[in-house]
Amino acid sequence: MNEMKTLLHFSKRANLVLALALLLPVVAAAQGTVSGFVLEKEGVPAPFATVALITPKDSAIVKGRATDEDGSFFFENVADGEYIVSISYVGYNRTFSRPFAIGEAARGVVLGNVLLAQSTQALQEVVVTAQKPLIERKADTYVMNVENSALGSGNAVELMKIVPFVEVGQGGGISMRGMGNVLILIDGRPTPKETVATVLQSLPADEIARIEFLTNPPARYDAAAGGVINIITKKSKRMGLTGTYRAGASQGVELLTNTGGNLTYRREKWSLYGRVNLAANRVHQEHGGFREFSSPDGSSALRFGDSTTSLNRSKVYAAQAGFDFFPHPNHTVGVVAGADIFRIPIRSDNYTRFSTPGAPPDSILRTDLTMALNSATFNYSLTYKASLSPTGRELNLLLTRTDYGRNYDQFFRQEILGPGFENPTPRDPFRTSNPADLSINIAQLDYTHPLTGDWKLEGGVKYVGTRTTNAVIQEVQADGEWVTNPDLTNRTTYLEDIVAGYGLLSKDFKRGAVRVGLRTEGTTAEAKEAFTRRYLGFFPSFYAQRSVSDHYKVALSYRRQITRPDYQAMLPFTIYNTRYSASEGNLYLQPQYTNLFSLTHSIRKIDVTLDYTLTKGLIARTPRVDLATNTTFVAERNIDQSAKYGGSVLLPVAITSWWQANNSLWASYQVTEGKFNDQAVQLSLFGYAFNTTHSFTLPKSLKVDLGFFYASPSMYGLYRTESRHNAWIAIRKGILAGKGDIRLSFDDMFRGSVFRGTLEGETIRTHYSSYYDSRRVGIAFSYRFGKKTVDAAKEKKLGNEDAVQRIKTQ
Repeated sequence: MNEMKTLLHFSKRANLVLALALLLPVVAAAQGTVSGFVLEKEGVPAPFATVALITPKDSAIVKGRATDEDGSFFFENVADGEYIVSISYVGYNRTFSRPFAIGEAARGVVLGNVLLAQSTQALQEVVVTAQKPLIERKADTYVMNVENSALGSGNAVELMKIVPFVEVGQGGGISMRGMGNVLILIDGRPTPKETVATVLQSLPADEIARIEFLTNPPARYDAAAGGVINIITKKSKRMGLTGTYRAGASQGVELLTNTGGNLTYRREKWSLYGRVNLAANRVHQEHGGFREFSSPDGSSALRFGDSTTSLNRSKVYAAQAGFDFFPHPNHTVGVVAGADIFRIPIRSDNYTRFSTPGAPPDSILRTDLTMALNSATFNYSLTYKASLSPTGRELNLLLTRTDYGRNYDQFFRQEILGPGFENPTPRDPFRTSNPADLSINIAQLDYTHPLTGDWKLEGGVKYVGTRTTNAVIQEVQADGEWVTNPDLTNRTTYLEDIVAGYGLLSKDFKRGAVRVGLRTEGTTAEAKEAFTRRYLGFFPSFYAQRSVSDHYKVALSYRRQITRPDYQAMLPFTIYNTRYSASEGNLYLQPQYTNLFSLTHSIRKIDVTLDYTLTKGLIARTPRVDLATNTTFVAERNIDQSAKYGGSVLLPVAITSWWQANNSLWASYQVTEGKFNDQAVQLSLFGYAFNTTHSFTLPKSLKVDLGFFYASPSMYGLYRTESRHNAWIAIRKGILAGKGDIRLSFDDMFRGSVFRGTLEGETIRTHYSSYYDSRRVGIAFSYRFGKKTVDAAKEKKLGNEDAVQRIKTQ
């Protein structure tokens, strides 16, 4: 306990030190920004126009990008000098801004509105306008531009289905190239794993501008990250008040509806924004399967066949507000607060058919289950970013707090029926309550320092403190009175503190790059009256890339990763789903450790990766059977090891100027070894998955996206999962002079997103099947409003050049 107190004492001091960093005097950096808006005739924004920052003397391109959907562009980290902005857009002549200068007199230049010059050559036919590439590769990061996607009627979970290498599992779980525990960031702010599902379900897809993802995260990210997905939301760069209103609905077996919007008010030195989303959903679910088990000597065997249909009537209330302050072009302070509230009453009918294997049922247990799941998540964060020198010195501070509360109440009414559903015999009802409270505090400080010879050193520290209280209360009704079952009633407080530090040395060569990092994480975990654990881990990472030619690159990488168990998986709880099936905690559950090696060949825009993954102490959900009560208990347990030999291919293709395709394929041969119910097992299986997405930009502001996903049979822990697939189409039509959109979507058109799996042991065989009402047709409407133009700032003469603007910040 003394070590625990010392660690907590250190953590409190670390929080104080990081908070005081905000008050440190910082030398301003000599770098500038350039921003503006590109407009077509009649003031209509020009989305995805090509914008280049060039030097007037030799027309050399310094920076380039495409405009956002609202026609805006923004260049940062612009060195002192004189510049012109060049703009290219289909149907217009090449257009130039007036010359301007970045220097002591003006660090932030706002060009205001740049009106495109109408082409003097009449075009016989203009088929499409320009568009951003669907997939971009930036060093070891992929960027998927979804701002103009037709998929805007759902939430962020649904949008994840089109991200390369990403699989969305039942209940919204996300994996990348078969690796779970993906770190989700929203605008660079981490989302705790315990609240990812609720946050992504409440984030509208139409709010997302782009998705950045890393399949091999460097040392600056948590050692637990099996991959990193950074969701960048839309934020208007226009001065004044702007906003968007949206509403949508989709119909499957049941109806889902949502409405909401956002507002942004931006001035030169600050920006205020907010988002609200409301949803009222009726969620249909189907679950089935069976459990067969026998005594060790094979003298007796039983089969329990399960089928469940449930209806969730959920209501979601989500809101977020943020404030960004720009005291200087090189300093930004941001504050964000958000809330996600779920109210979910659930009604479920379950039938358990009892028989011996191969024989018809001899009796049936019917369970009428009424549940109420109410949860609330509150997130608060403070960020500070400072660019300290034109050579690249940078300081970033992040402080985050998450509060999560949940009540989960269940009421079981049961009766025994004959094989023909006759002669109902009531059983005593019982009820359970599972309240939980969770708080997570995060403090993170990162610093980047340039070295000689184009080397760069990055370092940082991070503290994560978690406090959670969980309880399980079960009561049985006897003679009209509710009686608490002490054997199934428990309350536990879990405390976890992680203190981490890292160093990352990197260099970008003319024809390559190298990054070498080491991360250290010390963990103290305590479940009161159950266990106390302390462990220290070192997690090296390495990345090297070499350009063999202009069209061929090769990269080698390695990293070590830890996966910690979920909090509730370690606690001594038993939660019944039916009278004969339950989930339980495992006090002896340990973290799993993974080593990942990969070799990537990049041929033009094609990436081909070969990888090898070795996991020790694999965490897997496995069942055990109490033959005395015929009850199946499912818990997470450690398996000796699992090895994967795999590869992946990413193939983005611009087929025409109006047709872009993105194709990704990943495959692996997996071998898992360990013990299951005290019996040695060795399982092996080859599996693969592919995802193809096609985007068509057509005349009359029409856009069509379509895609197909397929996953072959594969392994999930000790389960062999069956194949599944998803085909979808989304159509978007611009209306109201570009201010509005109507979207129509068709998802899981062939009802292929059914999750099935089988586990086999010497004395037990289980099978499950789950379907979440994913075959749907949806419609959505959005409308953008607010100031369409931006006033230019005052100008100052620059010798014999045209006027340039003088403002201190943007």
